[in-house]
Amino acid sequence: MDPVLTLLRQGTSPEELACTFALGTVCSLFPFPGTTSLLNLLVGWWQKLNQPVLQTLNQVLGPLQLSSQARRFPRNRAREFGERNVGH
Repeated sequence: MDPVLTLLRQGTSPEELACTFALGTVCSLFPFPGTTSLLNLLVGWWQKLNQPVLQTLNQVLGPLQLSSQARRFPRNRAREFGERNVGH
């Protein structure tokens, strides 16, 4: 139980929480789906940030990451269609 409490209490000063939210947001919106949890884990371990906050932020921002991917997909498909049919 002691390692769990240590993990929960790690990085709880205001400055450390601000850093956790900033880095967690950047890592959670990384443009490759499926890599954000591992990226948050590694960055949090490296910087000694609060892991529960990082992983919660990752789950909360997951739909935003997927919606940004969904908006990018039609533009890429339209570009491919134009290149294939127009010949540029």
